[in-house]
Amino acid sequence: FEFTDGVLKVSSESVSGSVYDEVKIEKSGEDLVIGFNCRNFLDALKSCDSDMINLGMSSPLMCVVITSADEKKEEENKTDYLYVVCPVRMN
Repeated sequence: FEFTDGVLKVSSESVSGSVYDEVKIEKSGEDLVIGFNCRNFLDALKSCDSDMINLGMSSPLMCVVITSADEKKEEENKTDYLYVVCPVRMN
């Protein structure tokens, strides 16, 4: 993941192939490049019941905290959640 002003660049490479996508985001703080095991990160995202999420991180070596950013959560009686995903070192 590469977080820059207004854009999250997602890329992944494996023996099965490669993926690249850009997603519009709202970001505060410094630009950041951080790597994750894609299966671990996708497992956390699949469990989220919100349309929007918050990703909280401070450095490429610290865990990311995933929480709901859905303002309608209270109205729809959706449950709160908190996921923590550990990064991997990138070369």
